[in-house]
Amino acid sequence: MRLNCNPFTVIIQFPYWPKDWWGFTFAPFIFVKDISDINMVKHELIHVKQQYKHFIIWFWIRYIYQLITKGYKNIDYEIEAYKVTKIGETSWL
Repeated sequence: MRLNCNPFTVIIQFPYWPKDWWGFTFAPFIFVKDISDINMVKHELIHVKQQYKHFIIWFWIRYIYQLITKGYKNIDYEIEAYKVTKIGETSWL
């Protein structure tokens, strides 16, 4: 399966995340626990697109605000990423 990556996206396997973390994206870098997990990589690629679309700093301000006020499962960016990759939250936790 070919993923349409931005030519400046760098995907790095970083297996040292805490138990309940699977990945982190700060465009253009994606850090994932298991690079062979295609759904996880797709999910993080959605966040790269979101960060470029909404500007990286605004993305993080909004993300953190929603994390504090709504909780992780209700962050607009996460809802979109899970919807696009068609995976459920339970498979990530």
